[in-house]
Amino acid sequence: MTTLSGGPPVLDRPVPLTGVRRYLSIVWLGQPLWVHLLLAFGYVLAGRTASFFSGLEGVLAGNFFLQQGYALMLAAQFGIGALPATLVGHGIYAALEGVSPSSLVLSTLSNGLVVYACTVAFRRTRFSLPVRSPQGLVALVLVALVAYQLLSRTLGTLLLFRSSDQLQLSWGLYQAILADSLVHELTLQVLVCLTLLCTHDEWQRGRRSRYWLGGLASALAMSVVLVTLLQGWWPQIPPLQVFSMLYVATMLLTFAYGLHGAAFGNLTMLAVLQWAGNANLPVFEAVMRAFGRPDNVSTVVVGTIISTCLVGALLREKSERARHLFQLATRDVLTGLVNRRHFFESANREVARLHRQGGALALLYFDLDHFKRINDQHGHAAGDRVLRFMGDLLQRIARGSDIPARIGGEEFVWLAPDSHDAMAIARKLQQAIYEHLPDDLSVVPFTVSVGVTMVHPDETSIDAALTRADGALYQAKHAGRDQAVFVP
Repeated sequence: MTTLSGGPPVLDRPVPLTGVRRYLSIVWLGQPLWVHLLLAFGYVLAGRTASFFSGLEGVLAGNFFLQQGYALMLAAQFGIGALPATLVGHGIYAALEGVSPSSLVLSTLSNGLVVYACTVAFRRTRFSLPVRSPQGLVALVLVALVAYQLLSRTLGTLLLFRSSDQLQLSWGLYQAILADSLVHELTLQVLVCLTLLCTHDEWQRGRRSRYWLGGLASALAMSVVLVTLLQGWWPQIPPLQVFSMLYVATMLLTFAYGLHGAAFGNLTMLAVLQWAGNANLPVFEAVMRAFGRPDNVSTVVVGTIISTCLVGALLREKSERARHLFQLATRDVLTGLVNRRHFFESANREVARLHRQGGALALLYFDLDHFKRINDQHGHAAGDRVLRFMGDLLQRIARGSDIPARIGGEEFVWLAPDSHDAMAIARKLQQAIYEHLPDDLSVVPFTVSVGVTMVHPDETSIDAALTRADGALYQAKHAGRDQAVFVP
C-alpha cells in the first residue's frame, strides 16, 4: 500500500474478484440498483402492452411479442448484465398475469436461461452494436431464431407437459409447437428489438429534436393515410393497391431514416393493421378476400418487413462507410483534429463568408515548444501522447463553430469565426494547458508559443493571414517561448 501526498491510502493493485463475487460484479455491470429496476419496469411495461394486443387478430399473430423483443434487446445491449432486469421483470409480469407460484418460478428461470443463451450466442457470432450492415441484421435474426425462439419453445413445451396430466409428449406435437407462428413471432420480436436498438443508437449519436419530431411526424402521417385507405375514404383506389402504397411509404421512411426508419415504420404499419383487423373495416376485409388466404397477406407483410429492413441495413452500411472515408480524408489520425487539407478548404470558405457578410475572423498559429527535445529524451510514444493531449484539449475548449487543426508535426492552427479578441483565445488556450496538464501524469509537461492575427475583410484566402500568424509565432519563439504575440 502506498500513499499519495495529501491523499488517502491507495492499493498498489486491485484485489482480484473470485468466484461468486466476480460473477456478480459482471452481472451487475457496476450500475446502480435503480438502473436495473428501470430496465425491469420496461420489461413489465412491454409485457402488459403486449397483453393488450393479445386479443386483436390482424395480418400476423394476435400479439406483438413486445417483451420478447425487449428481452432480446437487453441481451444484445447489456450481455449477461441483462439477467437481473429480465428475471425481476418477467417475475413481476407473470405475477400480474395471475400465473401460479410454481409456474411463475419455472417460467422466470427458463426465461433467464433463454436470455443467457442469447448473450452467449451474441458473443459467438461476434455480434456488435450498433447494427450497421446486413450481416449484423442476419446475426440478430439467427440469435433470435436459435437461442431464443427454439430454446424458449422447447422449454415452454416441457413446462406445458409438466403442468398437464392429459397431454402426452410426442415428436409430432413438439414439431407442431415449434412451427406454430414461428415466422410471425420471430419477425415481430426482431422488429421490436431492432427498433429499440436503433432508437438507443440514434440517441447516443446526439440526434437533434428535429430528427425525432420528423420521424414521429412521418410515422403519424403514414398511420393517418393508412387508416383513411382502410376506412374506404378513397374508393377509387383498389384494395390490393393499399399494400403497394404501404410498401412505398415504408420504403420512403427507410430512405429518409435508414434502418431506424425501416424498423419504426414497419412497427407502425403492423400496429395499424392489427387495429384494422380487429375493427372489421370493409376495405381491410376486401384486401383479405382479394389475397384468398390470410397466409398470403402474412407473406406479403413479412416480405415487406424483410426487404425494407435489409435496404435500411444496406443504407446504414453505406452511410457508415462514407462517414469513415470522410473521417480518414479530413481528420488527423493521431489527434482527431481537422487535417491540413480540410483546414484550408474550411478556412477559405470562412474567408469568403467574411468577405461577403463582414464580421470578424481570428486566427491562431502555434506549436509545441522544444517538441524535438521531448521526442529525443522521452521517446516518440511520449511525443504522441503530448499530441493526443493537445488534440483532446482543443476539441474540449473550442466552440462548435471554431476550426482547430493540426497542419504539421507539432504545428496547430485555430480559426475562430465571429471572434473580435484573438488574444483572449490565445490566453484561453494557454490557461487550459496550465490547468489540465497536471491531470494527466502520462503527458510530459510542455508549453506553446502562439502567433495571433485577424483575417482582413478584403482578403480572398487564408494564405495572407497564415503568413502573418507565422511571423507572429516566430517573434514569440525569439522572445523566449511560452507566450503569444499579436500581429494586426
